[in-house]
Amino acid sequence: MEMKSGGKMMHIVMFPWFAMGHLTAFLHTANKFAERGHRVSFLIPSKTQSKLTSFNLHPSLISFILLEVPRVDGLPSHAQTTADIPYPLYTHLMTAMDRTEPTIESILLDLKPDLVFYDFTHWLPTLARRLGIKSIHYCIISPATIAYDMSPARDQESELNLELPPKGFPPSSVKLRSFEAKAGAAFRNIEYGSGVSFHDRMMISLRDGDALVFKACREMEGEFCDYLEKQFKKPVLASGPVIPETPTSTLDEKWDKWLGGFKKGSVVYCALGSQSNLNKDQFQELVLGLELTGLPFLAALKPPAGNNSVEEVLPEGFTDRVKGRGFVEGGWIQQQLILSHPSIGCFVTHCGSGSITEALVNECQIVLLPQIGDQIVNARSLAGDLKAGVEVERREEDCWFTKESICNAVKLVMEENGEVANEVRLNHDKWRKLLLKDNLESSYTDEFINKLQDIIATISLLGNSFYWSIWFCGQFKEIMAMNGGGKMLHIVMYPWFAMGHLTAFLHASNKLAAKGHRVSFIIPTKTQSKLSSFNLHPSLISFIPLDVPRVEGLIPSDAETTADVPFPLHTHLMTAMDCTENTVESILRDLKPDFIFFDFTHWIPAMARRLGIKSIHYCIISPATIAYTTTPERDQESELNLEHPPLGFPPSAVKLRSYEAKANVSFRKKVLGSGVSFHNRMMTALNECDAMAFKACREMEGAFCDYLERQFKKPVLLSGPVIPETPTSTLDEKWQEWLGRFKKGSVVYCALGSQSNLNKHQFQELVLGLELTGLPFLAALKPPTGNSSVEEVLPEGFTDRAKGRGIVEGGWIQQQLILSHPSIGCFVTHCGSGSITEALANDCQIVLFPQIGDQIVNARLMAGDLKVGVEVERGDEDGSFTKQSICNAVRLVMDEKGEVANEVRLNHAKWKEFLLKDNLESSYTDEFITKLQGLL
Repeated sequence: MEMKSGGKMMHIVMFPWFAMGHLTAFLHTANKFAERGHRVSFLIPSKTQSKLTSFNLHPSLISFILLEVPRVDGLPSHAQTTADIPYPLYTHLMTAMDRTEPTIESILLDLKPDLVFYDFTHWLPTLARRLGIKSIHYCIISPATIAYDMSPARDQESELNLELPPKGFPPSSVKLRSFEAKAGAAFRNIEYGSGVSFHDRMMISLRDGDALVFKACREMEGEFCDYLEKQFKKPVLASGPVIPETPTSTLDEKWDKWLGGFKKGSVVYCALGSQSNLNKDQFQELVLGLELTGLPFLAALKPPAGNNSVEEVLPEGFTDRVKGRGFVEGGWIQQQLILSHPSIGCFVTHCGSGSITEALVNECQIVLLPQIGDQIVNARSLAGDLKAGVEVERREEDCWFTKESICNAVKLVMEENGEVANEVRLNHDKWRKLLLKDNLESSYTDEFINKLQDIIATISLLGNSFYWSIWFCGQFKEIMAMNGGGKMLHIVMYPWFAMGHLTAFLHASNKLAAKGHRVSFIIPTKTQSKLSSFNLHPSLISFIPLDVPRVEGLIPSDAETTADVPFPLHTHLMTAMDCTENTVESILRDLKPDFIFFDFTHWIPAMARRLGIKSIHYCIISPATIAYTTTPERDQESELNLEHPPLGFPPSAVKLRSYEAKANVSFRKKVLGSGVSFHNRMMTALNECDAMAFKACREMEGAFCDYLERQFKKPVLLSGPVIPETPTSTLDEKWQEWLGRFKKGSVVYCALGSQSNLNKHQFQELVLGLELTGLPFLAALKPPTGNSSVEEVLPEGFTDRAKGRGIVEGGWIQQQLILSHPSIGCFVTHCGSGSITEALANDCQIVLFPQIGDQIVNARLMAGDLKVGVEVERGDEDGSFTKQSICNAVRLVMDEKGEVANEVRLNHAKWKEFLLKDNLESSYTDEFITKLQGLL
């Protein structure tokens, strides 16, 4: 699926260093790509698959490609990852990885991916470039560490001194002790596979890749990323803090049971990673320090070099002394699941990048016990810059730690009211909230993917040198914008003044704002209070209040939306909207947006074109309805017959009854504001706009969208099923208390929308039908035409009979919150598009009671094609219904064991699961935005 201006669906190969911390970090990122529909081929050692399978959340898009680890002198034959061998043998494992080069070349030739992600295999960039593949150095070592230790500025020093930061390094508390600096300098020169030093391997990897990527976020390490970008003269991308997803597996019963025996926040968990290199003495000091705390503990530790098991090096008498409260486990352990267990109160960590993230997103206190390289910088940054943990004290001369220093650090952070404990707890909580903040990770992933797509598109077009030049001279965004790529959009929204339209446009606005785009939302002045709680991104979505012009016949004088006026007066409200043309033009001239989204204001496209703004007809009427009633094909019929679909209409159960077809023909001709018929208003809007967009998804209505694209010869975009977000407000106490009195799934909720046009007789039949069900009910209904309140038209004796179990409410009601209340078991709906989505996203059964136009097509689609609801029976000749037909439809879907009820319940559950599945909405939004950007 190719998208204009870099929005290409990508195929990525991943080849990380064979260490569990690297493999899982790459896999977390692979999951983020796959969430957005990108394909990942993940190269792993063959016997490691079982350990990683449960973390692959998208097996249909992430394929494991199993590699046999080549045999190398000095490498045990069973070794597949660093977890299988002591630290001194890592060099042989790296040599084994280097010997896979011919295999990797063959795989890349076969797969032809867009990108290959790597870390320690320094030969990959050259190989990839030869094959026309972009190479990305994905570094799980922190930007601060690379900036401190591996920048070109270091290589230019006349005498290497790692005790001090390199020239130009950002202000920070990161510094190394003398012993650490000497060890760091020695490590740079150590052979790390195939006769190559670690330093040379890393510098070649960093220098030769097309871009550097860090598992980091700018809020924490932005200055170090900027420093590296200047140093290496190539893009440095932050993929964001890859928060681990909850594994599909559960915690082993052994650990779940053991941890469950201790009180909340009391257990110390210690893990030093698969690359731990403690000697026997330090190993014993560590476990003795844990014992000394007096707290329950679980330590996941590798045996010291030269030992086969942890048991053989435990201090004398240790096992007996800690029996029941302490474990030292020598194998791999489910760290994510352990850390999220409520009994864990402290994490003693080696400060590997992945473990740091896992620590910060959980609530346990953090003790820092770094071992090597990047872990030391991570510890200084966490303790010194972020102040979210305490580092274990060590001797200056050799960095030795004692059991007392281990115990002291743990007690310092675990002290309930201690000054240090409180400070790190508060700072930890602050960073935890940042990392878990809504959309932080998602927005980083979106931006990361956009930049990768830009790299693919632009290097292919311009070559590496020019790409890097425009990146660094600050022209990157401008040049990409000339090609429409990845632009942050500013969109004006101007929907029809009906609550169903206003909320649908606002839901779409929230999706755009969640991706960082700006929305200016034009809204009637007094309606703002009703919608404010649904604006989830007030920093990006600005309401622009608009006074509704006074128009003759628009009563009451303060009317702002269709909820304020009876149906026959909607035409005057539309005239009032038309009278805002000059005001809207002034707003557009001032804002200079990229797009304006509209629906019934048919004059918007001509105005927008004059101002150089793209116009999008955002239609909350379903594609099936527009395709059935309002196409050029219909206008070419010699005699309009809406009982049958137009020529070329997709196969469907959608058809109109005779009275519906006649009513629809009549409605097409009806004036809806300023002397313009509804049909002409819609056809002008659809013909003149730059593109059409629908609040729909292809899985349900794709065939109708394709038909419309052929009919109107313009793009038809799908924003996806805009599932309403949970409002920031809560359900009014009145309704919360009343609904709370009834058992789960027993209440019937009925709402016919703000445009309902029932007459008095129909109104009374409806409420009598609800009464007849014998079930508790809540009906949110407008008064019939000619009446000022619902109370004055309720049937005689109705209020007394329904007292305590039935309410008819005449005003606007919090429908989303009502529908999600557990007591609601059935929704009688007018089948407006927004209400249909809200119905499908909840568990209640659905009774379809369409009133006008698109609602009828929606009902046929739901009952006939999707089979998720039951439509109320009506008289064929005039569409009349009775209280009995209302009651029958409700009882049919509420019958616990009825055949019809079970069928619609099963189908409803299937579509609900589809609509709420992970990333469906997000992937639609991403594609929608990409296509909008393509229009520019």
